[in-house]
Amino acid sequence: MHQDGGVLANNPTAIGLHECRQLWPRTPIHCVVSVGTGRMAHLPQHSTPAVEPRYSSTFDKLYQAVVSATDTEKVHTILNDLLPPNTYYRTNPYMTKSYNLDDTAPDTLDQMTLDGKLYVRKNEAKLKAIALRLMQPKTYIQALKDRINHKLACYGY
Repeated sequence: MHQDGGVLANNPTAIGLHECRQLWPRTPIHCVVSVGTGRMAHLPQHSTPAVEPRYSSTFDKLYQAVVSATDTEKVHTILNDLLPPNTYYRTNPYMTKSYNLDDTAPDTLDQMTLDGKLYVRKNEAKLKAIALRLMQPKTYIQALKDRINHKLACYGY
């Protein structure tokens, strides 16, 4: 079975954090911004029977695996709980409809633009907080720690 990165890690933020820890193990994470590609409003869940069938179809199992693997919001929830306050931010606008990745029709692009503008308008405070956090200069102590860690890395301590 062939699987692409989108199925295995549809929200690769956790993988990126892991790679950062591997490259800079002594450096605390200052800010993480996860940029989503948009999501649909939650649809009502189908009711499940009181007693599950003993065996479900292969299609049902495959469908549940894909839904679980492509759920970007689970990664968001976990990172939001694990990282310190004011460190992790996620932007992921609601979309009015589902879009195909290769859809370049003018009306589709216009609707995407409207969805994006609505998200920016509703989340102005959040976006300003992200910008302020990203532009925040290092404190003297942080800069000193960075210098010490750099020297330790260069001289093998």
